Amino acid sequence: RSVETMGSYNCRNVAGTNRLSAHGTASAVDIGAFVLQDGRRITVLAGWYGGTPAEQEFLRTVQRSACRRFSTVLSPEYNAAHRDHLHLEGVAGSGRSFCR
Repeated sequence: RSVETMGSYNCRNVAGTNRLSAHGTASAVDIGAFVLQDGRRITVLAGWYGGTPAEQEFLRTVQRSACRRFSTVLSPEYNAAHRDHLHLEGVAGSGRSFCR
């Protein structure tokens, strides 16, 4: 039914670097949760590791699908800074991709 974002534009550098984050050009969006048609809310924070098997599979299916559509997809498996969201950046087919 809906996707809950945690923001897109935020003029800042990638943590620990002098490189501008994709959020600094509004080229990325962070997804924190999904609300299903039946009203259930599945959050990345609660569902990625601690949710039901169905919730975990739903989130991993979303991640795999996003990896085909975006050039960079970061999940809780990437690092602790992404424990509560999926980071989606750029457009697939740009020549580089990173899915983790």
